[in-house]
Amino acid sequence: MPRIPEKFIDDLVARTEIEDVCADYVQFARRTGARAVALCPFHSEKTPSFTINSDMNTFYCFGCHKGGGAVSFIMEIENVPFTDAIEILAKKQGLTVPYEQTAGRSREPEATSRKRIIEANTAAARFFYSQLGIGDSAKQYLAKRNIDPKTAKVFGIGFAPDSWDALCKCLRGEGFSNAEIFDAGLSKKGNKDGFYDAFRNRVIFPVIDTAGNVLGFSGRIIEGGAREQGKDGYTPAKYINSPDTAAYIKGKMIFALNLARKSPEDFFILTEGNIDAVMLHRYGFRNGVASLGTAFTADQARLLKKYKSKVVLSYDSDEAGRKASEKAAKILEAAGVEVRVLTIPNAKDPDEYIQKFGRDAFSNLLLGSQSPIEAALAKVYVKADTGADKGRIDAVNGAVAILAAIENPAEREVYTRTAGEKLGVTFSALSEAVALELRVQARKAKKTERGQSSQVIIDTPGKRGEGARRARFLRKDDAALPAQRGIISALYKYPETLRVLEETGFSDGELEVPILKVVFQELMQDALTGKNSDSAVILARLSRDFQQNEVSLAASCLLQDPAPASPERYMADCIEKLRTDAITNASGDINEKIAAMIEKKRQGGKSE
Repeated sequence: MPRIPEKFIDDLVARTEIEDVCADYVQFARRTGARAVALCPFHSEKTPSFTINSDMNTFYCFGCHKGGGAVSFIMEIENVPFTDAIEILAKKQGLTVPYEQTAGRSREPEATSRKRIIEANTAAARFFYSQLGIGDSAKQYLAKRNIDPKTAKVFGIGFAPDSWDALCKCLRGEGFSNAEIFDAGLSKKGNKDGFYDAFRNRVIFPVIDTAGNVLGFSGRIIEGGAREQGKDGYTPAKYINSPDTAAYIKGKMIFALNLARKSPEDFFILTEGNIDAVMLHRYGFRNGVASLGTAFTADQARLLKKYKSKVVLSYDSDEAGRKASEKAAKILEAAGVEVRVLTIPNAKDPDEYIQKFGRDAFSNLLLGSQSPIEAALAKVYVKADTGADKGRIDAVNGAVAILAAIENPAEREVYTRTAGEKLGVTFSALSEAVALELRVQARKAKKTERGQSSQVIIDTPGKRGEGARRARFLRKDDAALPAQRGIISALYKYPETLRVLEETGFSDGELEVPILKVVFQELMQDALTGKNSDSAVILARLSRDFQQNEVSLAASCLLQDPAPASPERYMADCIEKLRTDAITNASGDINEKIAAMIEKKRQGGKSE
């Protein structure tokens, strides 16, 4: 199986500047010497905590604790496996990745799987597109929805025929195995070990990433087909999407982003359905995108923000659409995106509205879009218009809840004044009600905080080797983890501590965390040969075999600098602490087992 030579990876990482890589995704807020700080691209924050260390060629976020080198950064930000990250970095340097054949099993099964899945999806997309001109039902459906051939070609829209295994046969003819077709989400297993097409009698919308890769599909049932009518008791979903695969995760993808990111507008129009986005493009709104059959996620918000900082939400006008819009608005705002909400009158969705009233009418709607708070209050005002006191009281209570959620006091006051005028309530009365609600929320928050544990859990699931165990550590209560961190950081920062390790006979077997054992082995090898360890190279190697949270743990250890007065004394103290805690924990385990056996015997059970 092909793999990338270690020397190429080491040389690539050595010539790659982490700041240059991150600069394509973040805007640095300030620089101090070799350090640059920015808002983290991996979680929502208002105070920059994402830090680049140019001397070490690494990154670390003190907010979400993600860390590593250029390879792990690309893997995380682009949601790609190790091999693809190397390809991306190599392309930036104008290099071609050399692959070599190795005997036995590949060390990168998911990388190979992802590439093969994309190849299968690309072949499937060609098949679906070729079927579009054959199926009368598909042509009639697209004509009914006013999707012209040019638009269909731009989006690669196709048709899955109402056949048992037409696609499977086509793909097998192109050299794909049943297992590969199944892993790509293009087939399902039958009752008798056979495989049949996952998409049948559906208009197909390929999901294409910004690099032009076909990662998955979304299929819309054709009205009037046997399955749509519920033949044999089977009533399929209106839309089905490819399952999550090694190449595709619905919650991290945006439909039509490959096209909309190039639009001249400084905002996206985010819709619920694929056809809504297609129709926006059809009528000249090239910035239309859609989420993919799942609740809108923080990953999708960060993906949109990568290209544009503003989003207009244009969800369906029913109650479900309004609720989904409110949730999406909160997620987008938390990601630092400026949000506007579009209210669609006299139509159920953007597609229907633009078909009924035309492009200019939709443009006017965009001009009248509201902030999420204005949109939420507008719904409340409707209740007050009933004329009944009960309706007005309900409206006031609804407005109080919305106003209390506004963090900025000045902004809250502006909206409170407007709400008071709309609801026929004095500003002072409404302000007092909001203040009371804030006090109630504060008391509830304190009560909840008191009831929660102060322990912070770091979950580091091992994935190196067969049967790698999952370990859980309590940052505050498990003293072994800080001791292990200290040993790693001291050996990395102060090579002279090697003498202490040799004198005490310390070995990697005493480290509990799998990834720290590997880091220790790398550092020891460098120290014994008199070589200066390169943190970026070490982290790049780790990114091949470990999960991101494990690489982050390793990065935090390498970045940690306790700056002790005596590094050798510090190393000795860490080793002593680790060994003492190991004895204490072992004794505790034995005592617990003895107590359990005594209790079992007391209850009449048999002891082991």
